[in-house]
Order: sequence, then structure tokens, then C-alpha cells
Amino acid sequence: NSHRNRTYGLQFMKNIDDDKFQRMFRLSRKAFYKLHELIKTEISPRSPQNAINSSGSPISSVTKLAATLRFLAGGSYLDICALFGLDPNNFFSKHYVRWPTIETIDHILPLGLSLKSDDLKQTSEEFSKFSHGKLNGCIMAIDGWVCKTRQPMVKEVGLDVKAYRNRKSCWAIVVLAGCDARLRFNMVSARSSGSTHDHLIWESSVVKSRLDEEFKNGSLRNTDYYVIGDEAFVCTDHLLTPWSGKNLEPCKDSFNYASFGLPHMNAI
Repeated sequence: NSHRNRTYGLQFMKNIDDDKFQRMFRLSRKAFYKLHELIKTEISPRSPQNAINSSGSPISSVTKLAATLRFLAGGSYLDICALFGLDPNNFFSKHYVRWPTIETIDHILPLGLSLKSDDLKQTSEEFSKFSHGKLNGCIMAIDGWVCKTRQPMVKEVGLDVKAYRNRKSCWAIVVLAGCDARLRFNMVSARSSGSTHDHLIWESSVVKSRLDEEFKNGSLRNTDYYVIGDEAFVCTDHLLTPWSGKNLEPCKDSFNYASFGLPHMNAI
């Protein structure tokens, strides 16, 4: 095994300015090291001496986090491995760098819509404040996104390969995501084929089932909370959508602009 220089990448991180740091890792320097403090125990080298004997130095927890975030931000694995002194096989291995770091982040920072009354009240108040009082009771904004991919193989998806052909003439999966008024994701579903309609994904989602149960029998009973989505969804008692079509009458057009002409509807 060849010895690797794993200090160059760390020194590079220290020397770049804060703006470039955030563009590279999609986190501010402060947020990066705050996240590192939360996960460093879980991703620190288990057998540093073995790593020293093998490649000259262990892969530090900072290196693991930086390499993983840079990859998630769109960086080439070849450039990342060269910068941080990593072997590509170790980078992609489920035991070393990328996957252990991602799984630890998922465990430490669980994603989900909190149904605690205080949390919902705060989210609703933030939407109301952000919309200047027009979205009273809103707890989440949802939207679908087409993620282009290659043509799947039969061994991956069975005989239903054509279901992954999107109406935009590409192979894809459809991702349904939700966020709060501060543009923080609180729902992600990435398990639907490219031809699946946004509303069908929402109807079959775990979040929708939980909300329905809470509205019917739980803590949300007799409340005015709701979710907002675009015209791809069907308007219901707890899902608010805009009027569809063009050249709408003034009252409908004004409603659409006031309720849905907001940055969070495009941010997802």
C-alpha cells in the first residue's frame, strides 16, 4: 500500500475564504464544524494504527465529513480523492468514508415533520410571518422534482422499466419534498418511478398517512393546519393548491399571487 498525503486537503480547507468554503461544501464554516462536533465520535478511525501501517495516516473525521459533503455538492470523486489523499475504493466502501458518514448524519439529524403541538405552532407562525399574514395555519410546502437518471435495468426494477420514462422524455425518478417557512426540508420521498404523478406520491406517502390520522383522531383534530402545493396536487381540506389555468378572473388570480407567489414555492 502506498502512503498518502492526507494533510494537504485539510490545510486547503483552512486557507480558503469563507465564501469559497460554503460554495464547496454547501455549509458555512461554522455550520460545518458544528455538524462535525455532532458526528465525530461515530466516524473517527477505529483502528488508527492499522491505517498508519497501511497508508501512513488514518482518515480523520474532518476528512470524512469534508469528502462526503463535497461529493454530495457535486464534486468529482477523482478530485476529492486526490485532494484528501483517499483511495477511491475506500471512499465508496460502505465501511470507510462516504456511506458511514451519510448514515451517521441521517441518524444524528433525523428528517421529518414534527407533529408536536409547539413545533407545529411555531412553523405555522413562521409561515404567517413570512407571507405577511396570508398563510395562517400552513405547516409545510410540498413540490415534486424530476431527477434524471439512466434507463434502469430489469434486474433493478423488474418488468416495469417503462414506468421510469418521464413525460419530459427522460428516464427519471420523481422526488417529492417538503419544507418549512425557513426553507428547511422536513419531508423527502425518492422512491417513485419517473411517470408517477406528484399527487399520487403525496397520497401514498407516510407523512400524508400520519397527518390524516392526526387530523381524524389525534392531536390535529379540530385544528386549521394545512399543507400547500402547486396545481399538480388536488385541493382538499388540508392541502391548499392554487387555481389552475390562465387568464383567471381577478379574485382567483389575486389569491394565487398572494398565497403561492412566494419564494418557498420555488425553493424546493
